[in-house]
Amino acid sequence: MTGLRITAIVLGIILIAFAALAFVVDVIAFIDPVGAKGADDNDPFGPPPSRRAIALQGLVTLGVGGLGVWLVVHHARRIRNAV
Repeated sequence: MTGLRITAIVLGIILIAFAALAFVVDVIAFIDPVGAKGADDNDPFGPPPSRRAIALQGLVTLGVGGLGVWLVVHHARRIRNAV
């Protein structure tokens, strides 16, 4: 078991946690884009993002989560096969 594989697994877990939290925020923003825009400190009264932009952000978030899952599964499998 090398340090690089352990680091990849830890990074994967961090990416999964980040993506899960960000996806919950994306779903809330998709349901209520005006309320999500109200939380923007730079321009709270500006136009809210479009549903298309929020959906695209959600897809990117799922991709980041998928990368995290791949890192964890791939490197855990390589550790298990090395033993």
